Amino acid sequence: MWEAEAIGEETGPARWATQRRWVERGAGLLGLTAACEQTVAAAVAERLGVSGTEHRQARARFQGSRRLVEHGAAVASVVGLISARDDLWPRVACALDLVGEWGTVWLWEPGLYRCSSPFAALARQPP
Repeated sequence: MWEAEAIGEETGPARWATQRRWVERGAGLLGLTAACEQTVAAAVAERLGVSGTEHRQARARFQGSRRLVEHGAAVASVVGLISARDDLWPRVACALDLVGEWGTVWLWEPGLYRCSSPFAALARQPP
């Protein structure tokens, strides 16, 4: 079990960043929660380079249980499937954009001194 960490202002009501909150947030970012539509979840899996079948299994495992251990195992299974290629950050940024956890995502290209969309960075990647 993780220790509970106090977050937010000390003067306000007590809020604790518990293990359950972190696991639920991770599941939301990976498109595993019921709040994420099936089409969005499939797009997140595609952007992250995770097999659709494995993502659907993890999603069903997450939604089919109320136990924290099962939730954590579902999140860990998807995280373990994400391949760490050079385009990892653009893929994660696109996934965050799809689930609505991030506004418009832009990547800074220092050599060109401009911002570009991570969707464009993914389009430039060789297959």
